[in-house]
Amino acid sequence: MTAEMKVSAAVAPRRRFGGMSAGNSRAVIERGLRATMSNNYLIILSGFFEPVFYLLSMGVGLGGIIGDIELNREMIAYGAYIAPALLAVSAMNGAIYDSTWNVFF
Repeated sequence: MTAEMKVSAAVAPRRRFGGMSAGNSRAVIERGLRATMSNNYLIILSGFFEPVFYLLSMGVGLGGIIGDIELNREMIAYGAYIAPALLAVSAMNGAIYDSTWNVFF
């Protein structure tokens, strides 16, 4: 190692994450925010209609085939039985979409 290389290595500031970051994380976040703001209405509409469509297709369509379900000696409509699970799935899908959409777009 030459003396010049030793001086440049000693003077160079140490980056916190070293080789893990190219230093453009601010640009990536800015692009993500701009893309979200331009498509915000789609995110809101899909977040509302997705569980509604699931509930209609599974609750009404599949519920017509399955019928009522007995739970604690009470009969419950299949749509009411499956609605909490569909809301949980919708919330999980929304969270996964929100955290991974930048990879797809």
